[in-house]
Amino acid sequence: MSFVEALFLGIISVLAPGLTLAYALLRNTKFNYYEIFIFGITFGLLFPPVLTWLESYLIPISSIFLFSENLYLFNVFVLTLIGIALIIYEKRRQLLKKLA
Repeated sequence: MSFVEALFLGIISVLAPGLTLAYALLRNTKFNYYEIFIFGITFGLLFPPVLTWLESYLIPISSIFLFSENLYLFNVFVLTLIGIALIIYEKRRQLLKKLA
């Protein structure tokens, strides 16, 4: 893997889950988009490694949770999907609230 590919993968693995989770959780606050962006970078730097660390306690139960790049990328993917699901849920809830 070249340096450019690794850099791109690293940036995406921080920004994708972090920004989706920060936007979903902080959209209805008084934070502006710059502050949500900073929180998103922080979330992206913290949540995937912490999730991988928590999964390390499952290693004695199953060897599927061994530390690997694939496990980290799976955690990034799952956290991004959770963020997208929260955004869709909130948008739908607000839309139903307007219609009622």
